[in-house]
Amino acid sequence: VDAGFTAVVNISGTLFEDTDLSDLFEITETNIVAGAITLNLIDESTGMIVATVETTPGIVNTGASYTFPNVAPGTYTVQLDTTDPDIPSTLTLGTPDMVTGIVVGATESVGGIDFGFDAGACSSNNGTLMNNN
Repeated sequence: VDAGFTAVVNISGTLFEDTDLSDLFEITETNIVAGAITLNLIDESTGMIVATVETTPGIVNTGASYTFPNVAPGTYTVQLDTTDPDIPSTLTLGTPDMVTGIVVGATESVGGIDFGFDAGACSSNNGTLMNNN
């Protein structure tokens, strides 16, 4: 029986300083302090950008998180805009600039689509990370 309930399904994540260079967001690591950094949500069936959001600017542990709200079921890629001027110049992207294969169903949100930054000026990975959730 349909009670008229519609699930709100989101894709979310964090931009963090990867202090141990593991490429995984761990409890001891903090969100980067930055302005509003742009991310794109790409529908893998069409290759089209279906949504664009900016991170929540703020201070350590309250900023640099994002949410794509009300995502329809499908398979997606989240792509970080590596040319965004709000990315601090003291940090370099250490993880790939996109996460592919994010499968969204009708009822469960997907979190933990995170992007790690390394301190210092080194070259970024700029590869593609597969989501294994």
